[in-house]
Amino acid sequence: MKRTRQRGKAGFTLLEILVVAGIFGVVMTMGTSAFVGVTRAWNERRAITDLDNQARAALESIRQDVKAAISSDVSGAVLSGASRTVTDDRSYPPATYADDDLVLAVEDASRGTPVPMKVAYRVERDGATGFLVRTTGDLSAESPAGAPLQVTKARVQGFKIEYLGRGPGAAWSGAWAGPGLPGAVRVSIALEHPVRSEYQIARKAVFPIHVR
Repeated sequence: MKRTRQRGKAGFTLLEILVVAGIFGVVMTMGTSAFVGVTRAWNERRAITDLDNQARAALESIRQDVKAAISSDVSGAVLSGASRTVTDDRSYPPATYADDDLVLAVEDASRGTPVPMKVAYRVERDGATGFLVRTTGDLSAESPAGAPLQVTKARVQGFKIEYLGRGPGAAWSGAWAGPGLPGAVRVSIALEHPVRSEYQIARKAVFPIHVR
């Protein structure tokens, strides 16, 4: 009489379970690291793109006003630009940034009929934190006193304006008080993300002035 052996169902050994768990842990770690890396890169790209868009919008606003500039002989108002600096105590040693402003007479045609007025660009600051604003007002005012319109949501780290003189051998200068209008305006703006200060951009543009 033959005795039949019944073979039990095969199972996993402890070693096999440990190997599978180890492989699974490595895969999960790699997947998590990749996801975190992609998310960080995406957030950085989005923040930089937003800063870039704000800088371009600010430069475009200034370009439009410079394009609409009125001759001082006609307006009786001289383009003026002051060169200043501001100290940022958040770093050590403290950093120094440009903090210039610009006031010019323009012909505003946004409402159909051109209206002469003064426009000013400056950085409103609360300590080291500043935002670029545009203010409009009457030609007779030394500086426009209307409600400031915030041009940037991001912090302005630096706002520098330079002026190109007219005639042979003309050079760039950091301030302007006439006579007449400069040959061009060069604007540099540096923005910092309002939450993540490590995200920063700097943009520069030159705007010719075709009236004297």
